[in-house]
Amino acid sequence: MKLRGKTLVLMAVIILSLTVSFFIISELIFVGSSSESENSYTKLVLNNTLNSLNNSLESLNNSANDWSSWDDAYYYVNGDNPNFLNKTLVNDAFLKLNIDFILFANNDGKIIYAEAYNKTSQKEIQISSNMTQSLKNNGLMLNTSNNKSLSGIILINGIPMIVVSNPVLKSNGEGPSHGTLIMGRFLNQDMLSSLSNSGLVSVQPVNDTDAPSDFLNAMSHLSNETPVYVTNLSHDSVAGYSVLKGVNGSSDLVLKVELPRFINNDYENAIFYLILSLIIMGLLAAMFITYYLDKNVLYRLDQIIESITGIGKKNDLSKRVPVLGNDEVADLSTSVNNMLGSLQESNSNLEKSEERYRMIFENTGTAMVIIGKGMVINLVNDEFEKMTGFLKGEIENKKNLLDFVVKDHLDKIENHHSFNEFKDKNTLNSYEVQLKTKNGDIKDLFATFGFIPEAKQALISFIDVTDRKKAEENLKRHAALLDISYEAIFSWSFEEGILSWNQGAERLYGYSKEEVIGKISHELLKTKHPQGWDDFMEKLDKYDMWTGELIHTTKNGEELIMESRQQLIQDSHGKNIVIETNRDITERKKSEDKIKASLKEKEVLLREIHHRVKNNLQIISTLLQLQADEITDHNTLENYRESENRIQSIALIHEKMYQSRDISNIDFTSYIKSLINDLMYSYDADSRNIKSVIDTGNFLFSIETVQPLGLIVNEIISNSLKYAFKDKNEGTILVKLQKMHFNNFKLTVSDNGMGFPENIDFRNTSSLGLQLVNELVKQLEGNIELNIDNGTEFVIVFKEPEYKKRI
Repeated sequence: MKLRGKTLVLMAVIILSLTVSFFIISELIFVGSSSESENSYTKLVLNNTLNSLNNSLESLNNSANDWSSWDDAYYYVNGDNPNFLNKTLVNDAFLKLNIDFILFANNDGKIIYAEAYNKTSQKEIQISSNMTQSLKNNGLMLNTSNNKSLSGIILINGIPMIVVSNPVLKSNGEGPSHGTLIMGRFLNQDMLSSLSNSGLVSVQPVNDTDAPSDFLNAMSHLSNETPVYVTNLSHDSVAGYSVLKGVNGSSDLVLKVELPRFINNDYENAIFYLILSLIIMGLLAAMFITYYLDKNVLYRLDQIIESITGIGKKNDLSKRVPVLGNDEVADLSTSVNNMLGSLQESNSNLEKSEERYRMIFENTGTAMVIIGKGMVINLVNDEFEKMTGFLKGEIENKKNLLDFVVKDHLDKIENHHSFNEFKDKNTLNSYEVQLKTKNGDIKDLFATFGFIPEAKQALISFIDVTDRKKAEENLKRHAALLDISYEAIFSWSFEEGILSWNQGAERLYGYSKEEVIGKISHELLKTKHPQGWDDFMEKLDKYDMWTGELIHTTKNGEELIMESRQQLIQDSHGKNIVIETNRDITERKKSEDKIKASLKEKEVLLREIHHRVKNNLQIISTLLQLQADEITDHNTLENYRESENRIQSIALIHEKMYQSRDISNIDFTSYIKSLINDLMYSYDADSRNIKSVIDTGNFLFSIETVQPLGLIVNEIISNSLKYAFKDKNEGTILVKLQKMHFNNFKLTVSDNGMGFPENIDFRNTSSLGLQLVNELVKQLEGNIELNIDNGTEFVIVFKEPEYKKRI
């Protein structure tokens, strides 16, 4: 066969082989690329959908924050703002907030308000008891001991929803919390569709065994290590799946986004048209190559050979061979030119490489020098110049490395910098050395020495470790202080037992360090935890710390009560280690027990004293009452009755003290109710249709505060019962106590009777009762005001005096 035929056959085989190879490579590359792009796009849409869901949850969280930190809601939950229900909790609120239900509950878990709203039918829906119970089971009902906000996804009766639970606080964010606000939206199909404009979104519960097969398959692949799973559902659709965490961190739902496979279809069409184009172009190229090969190949090859020979003789890499035509010969010319260009570029790169390495040498951030034979310094960088204080011109080829080395380290340098020995080892050599700076300072440095191949030079880098050396010295001093501490301090791990044991532990327990290393501490010391080992481990794992009291047994069998603090840390290898610090409080606990017993005896004695004082006052009151029976003068009889009521108010205080669990404080409301009942009975208020209203809250006061307050209330109410309702058949007496700012209290005692006479100054009067009231207000360091606009109203503002605490 002639050259022309061989060329044609060879060209046909080459074109066919290239086409088949390109088809196979295209299939491998493009199909893989299309699958990767399709997966990436699906994950992108899935992530966008999850972001939309998170944005919805964030929007709901913002709405809940606005409502939960609101004075109106705060007082509504506390029962002080009933108008909040009609003014704020209206249907428009559900539409504006884009929520499906709202729930208010107090700290006792009692539901104050719970309502759902169907935004489609615009009708209210009653929240079922199952739903409220599910909210409680998921920990969304907060209380004063657990008032952190919660948000996330929950399942109620198989229905998914996003919820936010916030403590109800004042507008300024202060508490204490009076309850819980819960807002939620149902994850229905309308909301799911709004999460993505690109695909069909759906969800399924994780534990739903009746879910579609694609969900079950996705659940088997999803995990903490694989949070997203993408799979082809068919030739035309692909789906991405991800697990949605619930409020309590558990995996509750699987989110699915289904998309059309337009990327894969586009890739398949592109490959088809690309291969078709290659076949057509191959045939045309074969025709043109044959024509040009017959006519021009030999001539052009001769031109190429002549040009290459000329370039080789002149060694001029900037010259190029002529490129004639557009075929294999032209490609050969181009290849030769590319090779010449590469050689020219290599020479240029070599020059640039030298410059680049010099820049690295200068800008590495580490002091570096290059030394030659005899340790003469040939080159230094800026960092070495800064570290030593010498200029480069003062160092390079003028100073020896030994000129900088401290005298005690000269032998080390000479041993490390033997060129012949180092070259044979062909390794890096590191050591620590001290160098002197220009101003005489000594620096601790870590030096790394390396031989430069094919050169009689070495590169040395210096890292300043002066601060590290000082830190090591400080660490040694701290370790010595720790060892001589009087407290027992030791460390242990669950795998290796006791790791360290200081002198304080040796003195306290009687075991030497050699006896305990490697032993299990709680077995060796027979540790007894008040709440048990499991509780100790749970708190240590949760908070990385445990503090409390425990019991240890010494080497001689003595049980000691320890005040213990145990800190969980990780060493440099990630291993958990517990640092335990114990202090012997055995004697202190014994002393505390004796004090408690003594206090109990004193408390019994005080109760008996209050009981006897109450009895004695009752006897005095009875004597006054018997004496009054013999008196016929009305004014004198009234004075006896007032004195009897005053004694009775004081006796009532001692009776409350005797009955109270806490003898240092008295329940003011209980006391006032008893006092007013006695006064109402004494003045026959029921027959006169006079009623009392008591709003004094829940306050505890000491006897020093309750006694003057009781006498004040006694005098004012006695006056009301005697004079306020002479010409009226009915009336009301009000006693109200409020806590104000700065720990002040406001006591209001009023009646709706005929009013206080305008011509009488209650501050300067001959009335013993009003004189007593004014003096008692001064005793409380308070202020008293009178308001006669509607009946008679006395307002007393006072602060509970600070008395010496009873032992």
